[in-house]
Amino acid sequence: STRVRSSAASDVYKRQVVKIGKKCVLYHDVTLGQNRGEYPIVGNGVIIYAGAKVIGNVTIGDNAIIGANAVVTKNVPANAIVAGIPARVIGMREVSDEFY
Repeated sequence: STRVRSSAASDVYKRQVVKIGKKCVLYHDVTLGQNRGEYPIVGNGVIIYAGAKVIGNVTIGDNAIIGANAVVTKNVPANAIVAGIPARVIGMREVSDEFY
């Protein structure tokens, strides 16, 4: 099973079809949802900020950051920082960068 660290004292529901890597952080009201029966795959070390939605058959690369309220419907490269509706790359994360 996968342990999900959440910033809020709330329930985390994860179906077996959603794949989440190690050391990920999901803040409150994050949605990892299906589209046409396909679910997201979240890499290792990913941070998904409050209210973000990741929908359908998309892959979030290792160490990516999804900004608050972003709507992700396309693949996100490793180390990318994405934001907006629809989400787009607004920067790249350095390995030494720390975010919370």
